[in-house]
Amino acid sequence: MTLAITRTRRLLGALAVTGALCLTGCGGSDSGSGSDSAGGSGSGERSTDDAVEALQDWISATQDGDDDACDLETDAYAEAANAQMSDSGQETLSCPDRVAAVAELMTAFGEGTDYTDADFVVTDETPDTVTIEATYSDGIVESYGLVYEDGDWLVNSEGGTGGDASGGASEEEIAAQTAQWVENWCDVQPGQTREEAIEIMGEPTGEFTAADDATPQINYEMGPYSFTVFLDTDAVVDGFYANYDSLGDSDLAKMPCVTDGPSGLDRE
Repeated sequence: MTLAITRTRRLLGALAVTGALCLTGCGGSDSGSGSDSAGGSGSGERSTDDAVEALQDWISATQDGDDDACDLETDAYAEAANAQMSDSGQETLSCPDRVAAVAELMTAFGEGTDYTDADFVVTDETPDTVTIEATYSDGIVESYGLVYEDGDWLVNSEGGTGGDASGGASEEEIAAQTAQWVENWCDVQPGQTREEAIEIMGEPTGEFTAADDATPQINYEMGPYSFTVFLDTDAVVDGFYANYDSLGDSDLAKMPCVTDGPSGLDRE
């Protein structure tokens, strides 16, 4: 989900329980892989300060609707975000069009938030990856994963409160985590408690409560996977959202509760 997605999800959930836009994606074929971006000199040197600067540049460009943001994203992040910001059945947005759309969301639903006004803390790092936690002026905390590619730090993942869903996990661990979400999604039912839903789906990658001035919900998001369980004020399951259009046939085949109706794929 790009920068405004968390806040947009709150509004959509409150109004229609129709869900969340996903937290990963950007920088498609016209993104340029960041080779001339502000995220690095391309000299091969790297530092966490450069990673923070690259993230700040990406946030600023995204807020301005500037397609320079595309040069500060990995292709994987771009492809997922472009697809997930596109309407079902419509041609996938280009990265510049998606950045412009996100900027409009940030203006419409950001409640006056200046997204460039944030405190940035590096919470995890390896030679080629950095996780940065940003605390915004409105109190919302989001976590960003950056990777070092071809001499530049590029945004590769984004998560709401609770941090980057990958948490440095291996590809095998991530695959097992997303498989659990897909295979168990239909087992989560209205009337179950929050604890029962988590027992079925596993620990969420993000969560919002009424204290966050949001529709209570637990979120499971990683790459193209985006599942949201909405809760009532008693922490009882009362609604669902998932980005089914981003899933492949093999995943959908494991979710018998998802059918293709007049308005597209949805739970029965």
